[in-house]
Amino acid sequence: MIGRIGLSFLVLWFSLSFSTQAQPRPTQIDFLSGDQIHTDLDSLRAWILAAHPSPFVHCSEIEFEDAWEKSRKTFEGGGTLFSEAQMVARICNTLKDSHTGLSLRSFSMQLGEVYGHIPIEVTTVQNQMMIEFADANSPLNGTEVVAVNGVPARSILGSALPLISQEGDAQVARLRMAEKLWNDIAPFVVGARLGDTVIIELADGTVEKLPVFSNEEVAWWNESKDRSESIEWFLPEKPNEPAVLKIHDFHPSNASDFKRQLRRAFQAMYNWSKEDEDLDLILDLRGNSGGHIAVMAELLPYISNEPIRIPYGAQIRTSNTAKDQLAFRQRRLGMRSQRYSTNLKK
Repeated sequence: MIGRIGLSFLVLWFSLSFSTQAQPRPTQIDFLSGDQIHTDLDSLRAWILAAHPSPFVHCSEIEFEDAWEKSRKTFEGGGTLFSEAQMVARICNTLKDSHTGLSLRSFSMQLGEVYGHIPIEVTTVQNQMMIEFADANSPLNGTEVVAVNGVPARSILGSALPLISQEGDAQVARLRMAEKLWNDIAPFVVGARLGDTVIIELADGTVEKLPVFSNEEVAWWNESKDRSESIEWFLPEKPNEPAVLKIHDFHPSNASDFKRQLRRAFQAMYNWSKEDEDLDLILDLRGNSGGHIAVMAELLPYISNEPIRIPYGAQIRTSNTAKDQLAFRQRRLGMRSQRYSTNLKK
């Protein structure tokens, strides 16, 4: 997601909050009527057609309309929040545009109100579901999870994948985003709810019991993770070995700290290699969750001999909605129209 770039209004992430906010569900009841789902899907379709600058680059208008009609018919009698999320994702994913999709944070929080979250994070390694983080000192860290309440861990991941938007054929990026959603949808998939305890089955045959966390508890759990450093680096232990720079994300809580860590990493590599030693560098972005383009740009001077200019933003075949919002910004903030027109292609 683009973040706070000036053209963020082009990023169309849709929250499940059209009619459902106007008609709140009773506490602990997860059911939307067919009319509610239809209203939401109709609003979604209208917003995409109005706001998306070029929706039919990767699909035809016929395919888009067909996905919308089939989504409306699937749950005519009503369904759960998860059911509606599947239909929203079906419509959005037809576009094959990673900036047009289900708002995962909003969906996670709404689903968590009823079903909660499992306090573990997973990552896929050689077709195995590994627990990346449970607690700072948990014995579960680094172990393989095979099932939750008897439901295969990979089946839970399979339920998350269709909800993730995709840019073209970027399958790996889609998988990594699905892993982030895994512990949020797991309680729903395995039939658990807030206040329950789930059984985590490990590959070695042992089992662990974990509580289902509320939204407030999982927010505290996320803050407690020992991941304050966005950057790690490893110098060679022997001659002719490469250095490794691992960047976990490009959305640090403190941008100044990120720059300082980056400077220290390359200073350490320079000091190691200044004895006329050639030093190869492996840039490890596995599991990197993305972030702000301006933070990414901080890396470029260290790895390129040529200056690289990153464009502020671009619109191609801009929509009327985007034009109206740009005009409003120009009137309110005094932006000169010429400043933006260099990145505008019709």
